[in-house]
Amino acid sequence: MVADSTSGTRHRHLWRRLALCFALLVAGAASAGIRGPAPAVAESEITVVSSEASVQFPSAVTFIVVASSPATITSVGLELNTPGKSYGAIPLDVHPTFTPSGAVRAVWTWDSPGPGFRLPPGVDIAYQWALKDANGGVTQTPWQTVRYADSRYAWQEKSEPGVRLYWYQGGDAFGSRLMQAAQSGLEKLRQDQGIDLKSDIVIYVYADQRALRGAMLGSPTWIGGRAYPEFGTILLIIGQGGLAEGERALVHELTHQLVYQQTFDPLLGSHVPLWLNEGLAVTSEGPTAPQLKSALSAAVRESRVPSFRNLDGAFPSDEKASTLAYAQSESFVRYLLAQYGAGGMRSLLSALQRGNRIDASLSQSYGADLDRLQDSWRLSVGATPLSSSAPAGATVAPDARPATSSRFTVSALPLLAGFAVFSVLLLVVMALFIRWMRSATPQQR
Repeated sequence: MVADSTSGTRHRHLWRRLALCFALLVAGAASAGIRGPAPAVAESEITVVSSEASVQFPSAVTFIVVASSPATITSVGLELNTPGKSYGAIPLDVHPTFTPSGAVRAVWTWDSPGPGFRLPPGVDIAYQWALKDANGGVTQTPWQTVRYADSRYAWQEKSEPGVRLYWYQGGDAFGSRLMQAAQSGLEKLRQDQGIDLKSDIVIYVYADQRALRGAMLGSPTWIGGRAYPEFGTILLIIGQGGLAEGERALVHELTHQLVYQQTFDPLLGSHVPLWLNEGLAVTSEGPTAPQLKSALSAAVRESRVPSFRNLDGAFPSDEKASTLAYAQSESFVRYLLAQYGAGGMRSLLSALQRGNRIDASLSQSYGADLDRLQDSWRLSVGATPLSSSAPAGATVAPDARPATSSRFTVSALPLLAGFAVFSVLLLVVMALFIRWMRSATPQQR
């Protein structure tokens, strides 16, 4: 009797363990996205009288729905999305304030201080209303689209592969010259810097600062342009008398867009050191500007060239120091391109896209970390190395071997971890079941 009781107790504990493991497996499956059948929904008698949206550029977009039902309408929700947002698009779900009744009118305004309102001109906003009544009826409107357009000007448009250009002042020749600058810039970026276009870019050209500031509430008085990399959109000021400078600015901003595209990860975003981002952009403009040459030469003579570790997230606000930051960033990027070519830069940006930090990315691509590389560059321009161990005249030789990387990227780690946990739990259940089968009598089975 004692043996039977002990055996029964043991099996009860075993079944409890099996039940616990099964519950964990179910919870793991649920967290992995497995869903049961949707509950039944009562047939809806809600009638949508109207659904509309109006744009108050550049401050807001207002959405209005009017609906009625024999039963009291108890819930009104609005889902918004920006399908033109190529990178990191996240739907927005809001519930406007309204008075529950059989006839409702709900209004929601998406304005500049609101969540996620950082929209460039020309963006399409998709929206859909969902309404519920007291009887359990649910009605959804069809998806509709409203364009967040800058209607102050009569825009002209020119499109070529990869680029759509909008301008309103100047004739067709003006737009053609800017488009040619954009296409030439894209080709040079691909050949010289290893940066490829992955999705289309939209460019809006404003004639003066006042017009540009009118498209962006709260922008600083000194602003000369703005990029919306997640939308692939650029706003620029290019007047009739400043085409040459405008072409350089256009290619500069195009570079920022392509760097973002090449380094963006859906989970990690895009994290590129500022010295690298600006160095690539300034290099793409063409020959080094005389003021940048002078700034770097003076800093070398006076032994005041800072480390690139101080130029990772922000450049100095002081004009002289800021000019030097742009100058040395451009010079360092040109050095890297001369030493390792466009393929090395493409490898570096790919390593950053996988979530690696700058030192690991440089080591994978060039065989040396930032400290070694910048000391080599400093020697090449006549500046004193920052590391006391760097021998005079030393340079980092290009590594002929292809950069190596882990087969699995950082963005895949959460999925791999979840799979590992699920596998371990499954093995535990199987082991306990086999153990029970071996120890149990036929009657207990």
